[in-house]
Amino acid sequence: MKKIHKWMAWLWFPVLFAFCVLLFLEVRHNMNAGLAAADAGLIEVVQEHFDNIQNYTALMFVDCLIMIVAFGFFLDNITEALRNPKKER
Repeated sequence: MKKIHKWMAWLWFPVLFAFCVLLFLEVRHNMNAGLAAADAGLIEVVQEHFDNIQNYTALMFVDCLIMIVAFGFFLDNITEALRNPKKER
């Protein structure tokens, strides 16, 4: 069980963080595209972009919750390594 925690700590936290950043960039892109479509008067396109923003924001929220758990494992792994530096891992 401990090996799973270490694997999760070192791999999943950076992966989840990168995924969260990509979702943020996608939300920003949809916001800009929605505003540009609003300037052009394309109401259906605006609604489509803002629906995407809602979906991506929900995904970011879930991703951040999972990332908090992964960060806990990450900190646990680092503190264990600092307490027992010569312990075989």
